[in-house]
Amino acid sequence: MLDVLSITSVIFLLIAVGRFVVWRGIFDASGMRVLGAYVVNIALPCLIFNALNSSPIAEIFQPGYLIAFAAGSMITLFGAYLISRKVLGMTGMESTFQGLGMSCANSGFVGYPILHIAMPAIAPLVLAHNMVVETLMMLPLVLMLAERAQNAHLTGRRLALQIGKRLAANPIIWAMATGILFSLSGLHLPGPLAQSADLLASSSAAVSLIVIGGSLGNLSLRSINVKVITIVAGKLLIMPVIMAVVAFSLVNSGLITVAPDMLTALILSAGMPTMSLIPILALIYNAGEEPGVALALSTALSFITISLLLWGLGVTG
Repeated sequence: MLDVLSITSVIFLLIAVGRFVVWRGIFDASGMRVLGAYVVNIALPCLIFNALNSSPIAEIFQPGYLIAFAAGSMITLFGAYLISRKVLGMTGMESTFQGLGMSCANSGFVGYPILHIAMPAIAPLVLAHNMVVETLMMLPLVLMLAERAQNAHLTGRRLALQIGKRLAANPIIWAMATGILFSLSGLHLPGPLAQSADLLASSSAAVSLIVIGGSLGNLSLRSINVKVITIVAGKLLIMPVIMAVVAFSLVNSGLITVAPDMLTALILSAGMPTMSLIPILALIYNAGEEPGVALALSTALSFITISLLLWGLGVTG
């Protein structure tokens, strides 16, 4: 267990640094937004590009991992949406964000740093696979549900165009496309550009944790309610179980093959806290403050749940 704590303590010490610099006024909320924009628009795209461009595409992509991660994520999303809508009586928008909060992990800001320490050999590859599912499948599904809840008149082509515009502006999409193109064509960046991309990519883990720590200032006990608790419990406790059941069922039935280390990373990825994009989307769709509070609370509590998950999976770095 001490080996496990040596992994999570590094991560959460950096998160604590982020909280400290905001508390001391070294950075304010706007400064944290700038750092977050740097990670999302520059550092993470470089990391994903490097992961996809590092080897021939046939050697990189593991279809079994993608299928299992996509299936587990979709079951969690639509299960949470239907229970919130039909059983708990929430609105379409509230149910959408309940599903988003439970099914989409913070793969870039928390997941990658954890994997970078715990499973460094496959961390960039796992991030690339997770981002493919979350960015190309899960995010469009969530946007479709949110747009339908906000604009019931949007259907068919207009709905697709609305979602397409949002996705086309995402630099991670462009990083994926460019990385795959370079891998298929055999092209490589010139030396200075490649080294610059490496430096930017290597900065993503530390800076992202500082940003997450800074966001914890939004956490207040008075703002925690049933919606928040449901999201946090669903994300940290229920989704890893769903992902494990789905993955082992698919593997044992012979439908997919997943390398043992990638299977471990798959379950570990499912146990990460709620994705960092959720408060931004909540602001866009007027979904209230609960999604942002759920992000902060799930991040704070994930020190315990991730430590237990690492221990249960036998990952000691």
